[in-house]
Amino acid sequence: MRPGEVRTGEGGVGARLAPAPRRARGQGGPDRRGTALLGALVALVVAGVLAMGAHAIARGALADARGSLAGARALAAADGALARLRAVWEPGWSLPAPTGARIDVALDGPAGAAAVHLVRLDTNRYVAVAEAGVSTGSAGAGALAVRRVARLVRLGRVLPSASATLTSGGPLTVPGDARVTGGDGVPAGWGGCGAAGGGVAAIAVGEGSDTAQVAPTAVDAGGMVVTAAARAAATYDVLGDESWASLAARATVTLDAGGVHSPLPRAAGGRCVSDAASWGEPWRGGGAVAECADAFPVVHLRGGGVTVLRGPARVQGTLLVDGDLAIEGAVAVAGVVLVQGVVGGAGALALDGALLGRGAPGARRSTVGSGSVLRGSGCAVTRATLAASRPILVGRRSWSEVTHGVPP
Repeated sequence: MRPGEVRTGEGGVGARLAPAPRRARGQGGPDRRGTALLGALVALVVAGVLAMGAHAIARGALADARGSLAGARALAAADGALARLRAVWEPGWSLPAPTGARIDVALDGPAGAAAVHLVRLDTNRYVAVAEAGVSTGSAGAGALAVRRVARLVRLGRVLPSASATLTSGGPLTVPGDARVTGGDGVPAGWGGCGAAGGGVAAIAVGEGSDTAQVAPTAVDAGGMVVTAAARAAATYDVLGDESWASLAARATVTLDAGGVHSPLPRAAGGRCVSDAASWGEPWRGGGAVAECADAFPVVHLRGGGVTVLRGPARVQGTLLVDGDLAIEGAVAVAGVVLVQGVVGGAGALALDGALLGRGAPGARRSTVGSGSVLRGSGCAVTRATLAASRPILVGRRSWSEVTHGVPP
């Protein structure tokens, strides 16, 4: 029997059958090369997917890092803007305004720019919101990191002890052709003063050795009172949250005493000028410098001696006089005048607000000039002292808001 032959029961003994066919290469079994190629392709796909995932993760991590850095810069800019608020505060921001009134200001600082919104809560308090945005370097909704922070702000008030239109800590003379009125009047032409309050006395003088030579016809509403407060040092040295020294140190205008001044309001470029020759505008309406209606500077006449206010002159705000003050000619004042020495002169003073003269040792006496008209006005006192007040940031940051957005 030859190799490749088989016998069966049919066809007889020795019947030859065809040889068994050989298996062709690559048929009838697993193709090892194809399997290897498929595995390689799968491995490449998996590696590509993993690489893409790793790249996406890396990009996300970079974007997060950039976003965190931008957010930190935005927060620093917002906090820095609030910290600078006191340094850039304008007196006009303190003037009376309705609850909810808003002031917007842009501030630049070492950490960047921020927008600050001041919202009035009441006469003495505000909420200040600072918002800053810094680019993250990413596209889409995360292109800008925005941080918004808030602080409570209150005014450190200047509150002189003005219990009368005219307060004298020493001897005082008021002639019969002058008028001193208490109560709570509104300066001619002024608006927005609201309802008048109870007002003050016309004249307050000290007790003891003071001798007041006040003509009965000179005193209108409010009468004259005798009070130890007129002689007390605190009346002239302690001004609410301020002292005389601290308020004088940040005066808008500081001049040496002993000179002669005839200030008249002046504007330039649409804004009121406050300098040695321009101290605000007490008038309203015809003949007034409208740009100076809301200017209430603090003017400090520094040093001893006699300083002369010579008319025609107009003054609005807070006037601090270290020595004596003499009035010559026609002088109009709205606000508060505080004099550490005596007040004198033959001029006619038209005052809406409060005048306080500490007086001087000995027989020197303060004198109200003939034709003078002094009227108590809570509105004039409030506006002058609010403008002189300084902002105080209360506590730490009230809250911080984190947002992201697309820059406009």
